[in-house]
Amino acid sequence: MRELKDILGDGFTELVDTFLADAEKHVGYLEEFVCAGDLTALERPAHALKGSSANVGAMELMAAAAAIVTQCRSGQLVDPAGSVARVRACFEQVAPLLVKLR
Repeated sequence: MRELKDILGDGFTELVDTFLADAEKHVGYLEEFVCAGDLTALERPAHALKGSSANVGAMELMAAAAAIVTQCRSGQLVDPAGSVARVRACFEQVAPLLVKLR
């Protein structure tokens, strides 16, 4: 993440702010869809979160989101609530780190 900050300079702050706002929405959508039992809808926000997490170097969050995408595509989403809880935990872990870096 520090390398990305060095490359982007002032643009890093905007990237982080946009990521945090968008990621919070996507995680919220995942939680809503799990609560509603709409498991087919999980793939889209998980896919968006996977890409944006990779862009800011949040690799654990990216991996958690990628796992949901993979499971959705294979039709074998084993523990949707647990998977979404893992995404939330990863987001809660990385968000303060990104705020400190910006």
